[in-house]
Amino acid sequence: MAMILRRELRHANRVGLLGDVHADLNHVLAATGMLNHKGIKLVVQLGDFGFVWNGPGREATLDRLDQFLHSRAQTLLFLDGNHEDFDLLESFPISSDGVRWIRDYIGHLPRGYRTRLISGHSLAVLGGANSIDVGYRQRGSSWWEQEQITDEDDLARLGTQHADVLLSHDAPLHVPALDATLRSADKYWPPRSLAYARAGRRMFHKGFLQVRPQLSIGGHYHQFIDATVDYELPDGAFTSRVIVLDEGGTFRGNCAILTLPTLDIEVFDVEGRPYPERDDDDEQE
Repeated sequence: MAMILRRELRHANRVGLLGDVHADLNHVLAATGMLNHKGIKLVVQLGDFGFVWNGPGREATLDRLDQFLHSRAQTLLFLDGNHEDFDLLESFPISSDGVRWIRDYIGHLPRGYRTRLISGHSLAVLGGANSIDVGYRQRGSSWWEQEQITDEDDLARLGTQHADVLLSHDAPLHVPALDATLRSADKYWPPRSLAYARAGRRMFHKGFLQVRPQLSIGGHYHQFIDATVDYELPDGAFTSRVIVLDEGGTFRGNCAILTLPTLDIEVFDVEGRPYPERDDDDEQE
């Protein structure tokens, strides 16, 4: 039997990142192939992976992706978002390394996962988000209550110890460019849907404040955001660079490379073209 040679997050100097992919195999093959060309052997997908979902062809699709990764000596880890079959996902056990291995080279990073990187930085994971379109979904077939971040399970596992890097699906509060976009879309959703989605973001923000990351990277909102935000708290202030990666598609900022010793990040589209540089006008008090 062939030996499994997975790439470990804690040993990586550079990590590839992907925003929402929604089970788009062609996009994931293109994105991971592009990142491989840039020397990236470990990729983390930030939720709404979508491939762990009951339906025809699921096993064959996961097998094809796993074989593709194996042939390039890459490992793909993913967070859960709000487009996952949580009953199926949770049927896979968490291994001794803290990862749910779905295939030899495809693994899920559970909420509360932590590691110390080779750079010395600490990293934490907090997946999950509330679906704003919950009113159009069916429990157990297109919606699972486990998408919601909870105090007693998820935030307790995350803990209150500082993390230099927080990988997530949702994004914290008080990010001006993101908040403006969400306000402009409010008219398209009923009040109950808005309240549900906002409650999920507030719960994520609570976890964000528990760890006070220097760098927070997520997806979920299908747009690219890069902002430096100052947070004032009763026991002191901290500054976080908040990055939201776009969903999959050509000419979208869905792919990135994080250099861990410096926490520098480069953003690309799926073909490897650099995405527009950050806008420091997004800074806020």
